[in-house]
Amino acid sequence: MSSDAGNGSANDVCREEEFDCKIWPGVGEISFRPFVSASIPKEPLSDRAPDAADEARNKRLISELVKQGGYELRDRNEQREQILLEIKSLLESWAVEYIQKTIGETVSEEAACQIVPFGSFCLGVHTMESDIDVLCVVPRSISRSDFFAEVPAVLAACKRVKQSSLLTVQDAFVPVIRLQYDEIDIDLSVARLACTTLPENFNVADDEHLAQLSEQKDMTCMNGPRVTIEILRRVPNVKHFRTLLRSIKLWARRHCIYSNMVSPSPCPRCSPTSRRSSQVGFPGGVTWAIMAAH
Repeated sequence: MSSDAGNGSANDVCREEEFDCKIWPGVGEISFRPFVSASIPKEPLSDRAPDAADEARNKRLISELVKQGGYELRDRNEQREQILLEIKSLLESWAVEYIQKTIGETVSEEAACQIVPFGSFCLGVHTMESDIDVLCVVPRSISRSDFFAEVPAVLAACKRVKQSSLLTVQDAFVPVIRLQYDEIDIDLSVARLACTTLPENFNVADDEHLAQLSEQKDMTCMNGPRVTIEILRRVPNVKHFRTLLRSIKLWARRHCIYSNMVSPSPCPRCSPTSRRSSQVGFPGGVTWAIMAAH
């Protein structure tokens, strides 16, 4: 393989143990839950500890992943976390003001809005080119139509958001606001809970939040982070899972069978005209993650 990213030395990149999605309110603790088939928990193929030869092969694998851009630089990862905090602050301020204006109630920022990152960032397998999927959870007093009408202007007022990148896709299966923040792509969706204010210690994985949802789009948007959390719950060793998934995703990209992506170093076997169409219908990121976890 030839390197496609030039992501620096192994000391410059974030390793699996450095990622912890539990820092975000709304995600909560991640505890292991084995897969169940026919009411019987599925056992791992082997629980044998790695020997010296396994450790050596794993070390070579990680070294190659670093060379191929399979990890993100540590300072770039810190930048992502800072961006999420800034988006959180913008949305919280807007939500508090909206609730005060529309129903005349003063609520705390935590009760008005929570953001939950999901997808590759929450799984801890993102690379330099990955986007960030973010769900904004709000109470029912905030209208979905008003969210999509007003939030783009709030984001556009931020100097670090690329104005031409803002795009509202409200009629999609999963409605999103797309933007570039410091050259990092963000997909922002929203889900409205059936409550006047968000509950204390809100956890997006709690099934009780789905019970009273009446809109299909709210349920669909909630599925994003819930699936991500459930994947992490189903693997007994998250660190090893992340290394496996990084390897699979790199392999899939290099063979042009990773859906919804345009590889910076496409497979030489694909002609320029067939490069995009050849990826249609192949598994995407969440599908590869589910298969790797299983």
